[in-house]
Amino acid sequence: MAYPTGKAGVERVAFVGIGKKEKVTAEEVRRVAALCYNSAKDRGAESLWLSIPKNLAEKLGDEPVGRALAEGFVLGAYKYDRLKSRKPTTAPRSPRRSRSLGKDTTSSSGSSGACATAPPRTSRANFEDAPANYATPSVLASAAKKLSSPRVSVRILEESDMKKLGMGAILGVAQGSEEPAKLISLHYKPKKKAKETIALVGKGLTFDSGGISIKPSAAMDEMKYDMCGGGAVLGTFHALRELDLPLEIIGIVPSTENLPSGTSYKPGDVVRACNGTTIEVLNTDAEGRLILCDAIAYVEKQFKPDIIIDLATSPAPSSWRSATR
Repeated sequence: MAYPTGKAGVERVAFVGIGKKEKVTAEEVRRVAALCYNSAKDRGAESLWLSIPKNLAEKLGDEPVGRALAEGFVLGAYKYDRLKSRKPTTAPRSPRRSRSLGKDTTSSSGSSGACATAPPRTSRANFEDAPANYATPSVLASAAKKLSSPRVSVRILEESDMKKLGMGAILGVAQGSEEPAKLISLHYKPKKKAKETIALVGKGLTFDSGGISIKPSAAMDEMKYDMCGGGAVLGTFHALRELDLPLEIIGIVPSTENLPSGTSYKPGDVVRACNGTTIEVLNTDAEGRLILCDAIAYVEKQFKPDIIIDLATSPAPSSWRSATR
């Protein structure tokens, strides 16, 4: 294997095990790329060159491998430190150049595609990692408005709008919080006639205490991640501004908090969704399905999509990144 040498030559060569070839997926490649990036950063390396076995590239495909490597570099470099009052003065420098070895054009195409999808992922992670008081439903709605473009339209439904539509499920969850609920609606239209319409409905619980059916206090701080489904939808529309997909895509994010208070909905209450279905609440910690059912009923009635995909809570981004350290 040939390595770039330059004037000083290669200072370090690391061999990283990735597992059995039969079980390796693009996700493992992505994680290894992030791990290698962090390792190079910790050592103050100026550049990073990464290569994987040819037979693995043949198994997974050159383009998916190129995309996974590029995404791994970008995501490995991500760090949420926006709220630190004091930032390290001697932080390790990041590699100025990070690339994979090889001249395959499809691999390069995959790397280029990652340039459109990786930044939206880090943008999404910034919302997901933010404390709940810095990522309220109103903050998510403001961020969604900034995604507006010639092909992406954005509409924010306020609680008064939801009341008119009969969205008793999401409003029932929201009534325990002083933060007003928002229903974020995004609409992407391609340049030409769409082949089909796909709706993405993402859970946007910016904090979930469980409500009256309160959760244990241990690790409750991680319930800020209950909006990861909604964050994924916003990240998707961030990427759609740079892509030209032949699809019409609807994004719906019902966003609220679920808190216990004197106005909270209670176990045994009955709420009515916007399609007229009545729902008996036996546990207020089942709030996700309540806000999603109102959002799904809304998108089905308003847009009649060919496909509806719902996204609830995904693993906390920090758990993915800690695995790459």
